[in-house]
Amino acid sequence: MTILFPLPKDARNDPLKWNADWEVFIDSNFAQPNSPALCFNIGLEALRDSQNGLKDKLEDYQTFVSRTCAIQCCLTCEALDHFADDDFENKWMLAGPEERGKHILGALAAVCSKARNLHNARAYCPEIRLMSLSRDGKAFLSLLKSVMLEDASFIPSEPKSVPNAAWDAFSGIRQKSSSATDEERITLATILIMRTKLISLVVHSTMRSFFGKEAPPLTVERVDQKPQRGRPRAELIEAVGSKAAKARMKEEKAGAMDMYREQLDVCSYAGCAKTAPNRSVRFSRCTRCAKIERSVLYCSRECQRADWNGPHKAICGKTLNFDIVSAAVEHPTHGPSSRSHIGLPVDSFKRSIPLVHQVTQLNLNPTVDYFLHSSSKKVPFTFPANACCRYLFRLYRELAMTTGASGQVAHMAHLLCLMFASDRAVAEDDREGITPDIIVEQLGREYEVEELRKLVGIAQELQDEDELHRPVGLRNAPLELWEYDDKLFNLSGTRVTFGPAVGPPVDGFTRSPELTGQVNDLIDWPDADYFFINKDKENIQWDYGAGTYLQKAFRAAREAAMTTGSAQHVATMAHFLCISFSGLDTQNETGVSPKTIVAQMGREFRMNNVRELVLQAQRDQQADPLRRPPLFWDAPLDVWEAEDQQRHWSHLVVTFD
Repeated sequence: MTILFPLPKDARNDPLKWNADWEVFIDSNFAQPNSPALCFNIGLEALRDSQNGLKDKLEDYQTFVSRTCAIQCCLTCEALDHFADDDFENKWMLAGPEERGKHILGALAAVCSKARNLHNARAYCPEIRLMSLSRDGKAFLSLLKSVMLEDASFIPSEPKSVPNAAWDAFSGIRQKSSSATDEERITLATILIMRTKLISLVVHSTMRSFFGKEAPPLTVERVDQKPQRGRPRAELIEAVGSKAAKARMKEEKAGAMDMYREQLDVCSYAGCAKTAPNRSVRFSRCTRCAKIERSVLYCSRECQRADWNGPHKAICGKTLNFDIVSAAVEHPTHGPSSRSHIGLPVDSFKRSIPLVHQVTQLNLNPTVDYFLHSSSKKVPFTFPANACCRYLFRLYRELAMTTGASGQVAHMAHLLCLMFASDRAVAEDDREGITPDIIVEQLGREYEVEELRKLVGIAQELQDEDELHRPVGLRNAPLELWEYDDKLFNLSGTRVTFGPAVGPPVDGFTRSPELTGQVNDLIDWPDADYFFINKDKENIQWDYGAGTYLQKAFRAAREAAMTTGSAQHVATMAHFLCISFSGLDTQNETGVSPKTIVAQMGREFRMNNVRELVLQAQRDQQADPLRRPPLFWDAPLDVWEAEDQQRHWSHLVVTFD
C-alpha cells in the first residue's frame, strides 16, 4: 500500500502550498468514515516493515502519553488565564477568518515540521482543516476546550482525547477484539495518542500566536541512529516511476536529516522535559533500561524519583508487551491525594472554564478555601482552621465542584455570604469591596446556576426558621461546636441580604423626580426590570426573566445609568428596551413602543437626545460582526448565541414610525 504523504519540509518552506497539498491529500485518500481503517492499515504495514517496529512502538508509547498529558496541563493553565483576563473568546470571534487563519496555519506548519510522526498524524485529525477552523471561530474554541483539563494543578496520567464519531466507532470495535495482536493494539493506541498530541499542540500554538507569544517549546527526543537514505521501494517506483521515486527519497532523506539535527536529549520525566542541546549537559541514564538498550534519560535524581513514582516503575528494565505499557498509563496515581485536594468531576458533570480556573487555583493553594473576585483583584478567603464552618464549607465545596449540584452550590454560597455579611468574620480592611451580591454573581457564573440568588435566599429563610438561627448544615453539629463558631462569626446575629435594586446616585449626579419615582418603584418591586407609562397612562411592569444573563446585563446598564447619569449607559439601556418593544404584537399588547420609551427616558434622565443615542446604538449594532446589541458586547459567545437563537436579537431593528 503506497500513499505519498505531503513532505514535512514544505511546511517550513511554503506553508500555504503545504497546507493546500494536505487538504487535497485528505480529500483524496482519507474521506470519512473510512479513514480510520485506512490509517490503521498504513500504520500497521509501516510497523511490520520496520526492523524494530514493535519494540520501538512499545518503548515510545508511554513517553508519547506522558508528554501529551504535560502539554495539555500547560495549555490549560495558559488558556484559563487568557479566558479569564484577556477576553480571549470574544477577541477570537471578532478577529475575522483571515486573522484567525494566519495564526492557525502558522501553528500547523510549525508543529508538523518538527517530526514526521506529528506531520503524518494530520491524516488522523479531520478537525484541523484550515478553512473550517478559520471560517468558524467557534469551531476552534470548541476544539481548544475539548483538550483542556478539568484540573490543571497537576499533570494527569491520561490525556483528554477529542471525541470523533468515526475514530470512536473504529477504536471501539478494534478494542473489543480478543484476537488482536500486540502489533495491532500498539498501532491503534499510537495513532490515537498522536492524534490527541497533534491537536493539543496546534491549538496551544495557535492561542499563543494570537497573543503575540512564541510557540510553546516542542522538543523531539534524540535517537541514536541517523536516517539512512536507502533505496526506493518497489511499490514507490511502481506508483510514481523510478526517477520520481529517487527524487522523492532524496527529499525525504534531506527533510529527515533536518529534523534529526534538531533532536535533543530530553529529561524523561514529563513534569520537567529539560533539554540538553548538542548534548551540552550529560544526562544520567536509567541503568536497568540501559541494560536492555532502552534510552531513558534524567537531568536529576529528583526527576528520576518522580518518574519512578509515576509511570516508569511499570516498564523499567522489562521486556515490553502491550499489556505492560498500557498498564503503565492506565493505573498510576492520579495526581495529589491529600484530603484538601478537590477531585475530578463525576456523573458526566462538565465544569465551566471559570470553575476549572477556581479548582486549579484551590488545588495549587490548598490552605485557601475559596478565591473571590472583587472589581480590582482576586481575594483568597480562608476560614479559621478549627472552625466547624470550615469543615462544612469544604464538604459543600467538594460536592459542588465534582457534581455541580445546585443545592450544594447554594449552601456553599450562603456560608460565604454570611462570612462577608458578618461584623466579625472578615475585617473591614480585608473585604476588598466584596458583598453577597458579588459572591452570588461569581458563583452563579462558575457553576452556571441561574437562580442562585433565589436559592441563597431560601437557605437564609431556613436559617431564620431555626430557633438558634443556625445555617442548615450546622443544625446537627454538637452544640459546643455551634457555640464556638457563633462566637467567632456571630452567625446567630447575621442575615444575608442583597443590595437594593438600584443604588444611590454618585459623582454629583442628581435624579429628576421622574427618575426618583422609577427607582422607588424598582426598589419596591425587585423582580421588575423597568416600569413604563403607556399611551393610555397605565403603569406597565417589564422584566427579562429572573436570574438570566440578559437580566444581569440589563440591570448592570440600568445601575450605571441610574447612579451616574452616563449617556453611554442610558443609550445602551434605552436601545435594548426599544428593540425589546420593536415588535408590533408587543406594542399592541402593552401600549409601549420605541417612541414612548425614548420620550419617557428623556424626561427621567433630563436628556433631549435619547432618540439620537438609540439610533447611534442601532448603527453600532449593525456594524458589529455578529450584529450584537451593545448590551451583549461583553457576553460570553455561547450566551449570546443561545439568546440570539431564541429571540433573534440580531435581526431586530429600532424604528420610530
